[in-house]
Amino acid sequence: MLKPGQPLRKPLAYDVCLPVYDLRVGMFVSDVDCGWKKTPFMLEGVLITEKRQIEILQKVARYVNVDPTRSQDAALKEYLDRILSSGKYFGLQEVDTLGGMTIAEKNLPPGVSDPSLAVHIAVAAGEASSPASSSGFSMGRESAKAETSWWKRFIPGTRPKVTAPSREALPPPPRPAYVPPEIPLVSYPQPEFNWLAVPASLDACKTTVRLLDDITTGISLRHTTDIRKVERAAESLALHMIAHPSAMMWAAKIHQTDNRLYQRSLEAGIYLTAMGRHLGFGREPLADLAMIGILLDLGKTQLTPSLLEKQGRYNNSEMQRARQHVDLGVAMLSESESDMLPPAVLRAIAEHHEQVDGKGYPKGLSAPEISIYGRMAAVVDGYVAMINPRPYAETYSPFDAIKQLFAGADNRWFGPLIEQFVQSIGVFPIGSLVELNSGHVAIVIQHNPLRRLEPRILLVTHKDKTRRTPPMQIDMFKHNARSKRRNLQIRKGLTDGSYGIDARDFYFGTQ
Repeated sequence: MLKPGQPLRKPLAYDVCLPVYDLRVGMFVSDVDCGWKKTPFMLEGVLITEKRQIEILQKVARYVNVDPTRSQDAALKEYLDRILSSGKYFGLQEVDTLGGMTIAEKNLPPGVSDPSLAVHIAVAAGEASSPASSSGFSMGRESAKAETSWWKRFIPGTRPKVTAPSREALPPPPRPAYVPPEIPLVSYPQPEFNWLAVPASLDACKTTVRLLDDITTGISLRHTTDIRKVERAAESLALHMIAHPSAMMWAAKIHQTDNRLYQRSLEAGIYLTAMGRHLGFGREPLADLAMIGILLDLGKTQLTPSLLEKQGRYNNSEMQRARQHVDLGVAMLSESESDMLPPAVLRAIAEHHEQVDGKGYPKGLSAPEISIYGRMAAVVDGYVAMINPRPYAETYSPFDAIKQLFAGADNRWFGPLIEQFVQSIGVFPIGSLVELNSGHVAIVIQHNPLRRLEPRILLVTHKDKTRRTPPMQIDMFKHNARSKRRNLQIRKGLTDGSYGIDARDFYFGTQ
């Protein structure tokens, strides 16, 4: 039984990610989302000793990292007690195994509907020890210092400090035969998912959508497209994907826009850069891929809303008009004010509906005639179309959409790139809803590139599908490696909105 002040077993130190308005005197700020250069603090890290410092940070930052090992106990305990009692917070339990969860669910104190909340309240009050000693699972992470206080094992939203190796220290990845030699390849580190990176990734998404709206408005006013703005937005998406791929994927999932065309274009740009990063494409090719995704369906802005929103399948005449969006988009970009659009980008946009069997459109090209970018764009465009609501066809869960891609391998899409795409986003992509063999519903928050069926998940319901408050984070790989009772498995993928669950509800920045 672990008691306050007792030495902890594993030397790990984790930071807490929280919105800047949750800062309190006594907390040590170790990082800010805006960068330290935008603050008046000379050193990278500051102990909050007065409210004036909080007010300064509130003017320049949205989210901060707080280091529990350098913060004062009272400040962290007050924060923990407040958010647990409110029920509206981003903090998550971090557990490696599902252990005695079902047992805990049967023994709730009066007035408490969730076992994890009951455990937190009991520990915060000093009435209980860590459940790790009795139920077989480890909640939270343990501090490096033997004298650390009890609360450091229960801080919500904690994440490790990971020092990634420099890109120069990594050998370049092997070049697949289908990747042209003129595309430079580099190896990227695989950083842990960091919630602090999500706000900046969301900002990049919003900038891209605003750009799409400006382009569409300009077209309606007979203005030409400024490619330089598109390049800057594409560069931003690529840089965020290089630095924080999981955060970028999560941002794409929780980003909100009323325009379905814009959302699809954004997702296409992000998924294309994710696949390019996985293949080892350098910074400039990644920016090209982001630009391809952003502009992929630009020609649809020239189609009538009645055609785009028609319920049911198109007849032959409607299908021919819908397919014109490829040529319309290419023509619009060819007439742009700038000649800076890379030819490979324009070619990929023209090819994104071509098929390797030669049955695509508009030119009926076969596999050898389609560029690497065109093949990649075709895979991503097909996937994005299937997972988003569309009036003319069924909406698929991400997992089912991936199965459809494999079903069309080497007919509609280039088979080896489908495999690369799935490796880049995971069998169950970040942000997708899944149902477990235990009956619980979860959201995937990070995929495991080595064990693709065992990602890191956020448990959001109980077995009866009622909402779990707070949600619980589980590394399925660690759970299954340590659990002696049963393996935790994903039973099936779910479409967005199943059981009334929206991934955006579990990110505090959208509330």
